Amino acid sequence: MEKICVFCEIFDKLLLKETVYSRVIINYCPLGKFALLVTPKRHVSLITDLKKEELIDLVLLYQETIMTINEKFEIPPIFGWFNQGQEAGQTIDHFHFHIALYEKNGNLKLPERIGEKTPISEDLLINIKKIFAQ
Repeated sequence: MEKICVFCEIFDKLLLKETVYSRVIINYCPLGKFALLVTPKRHVSLITDLKKEELIDLVLLYQETIMTINEKFEIPPIFGWFNQGQEAGQTIDHFHFHIALYEKNGNLKLPERIGEKTPISEDLLINIKKIFAQ
């Protein structure tokens, strides 16, 4: 039986935006209070597996997502990263960029998850969707 990729079979309620080759999704088990993922639609494991047009589309969507956050939150500090391979901490075998807002209160622990995965609250899901609804 083939394992289903959570990014390929993304829930509609987590999808914020999509382009021809890419998607922005809400991280269902975020490292911090506000975390998004920018991922190619095509299932590839590593950034080096992307075709040129997919990479350009992905980076432009990543930039646009950060610009949207900057507009809504008056340019907050943002962590942006990706893990290239399982040994580097990649837990989903589908390439993705992370975007997370940094808060001085220390709600974000990078780069590894501490403790159990905690699903995002429904209230936060709704609030994040409102930010990107336009």
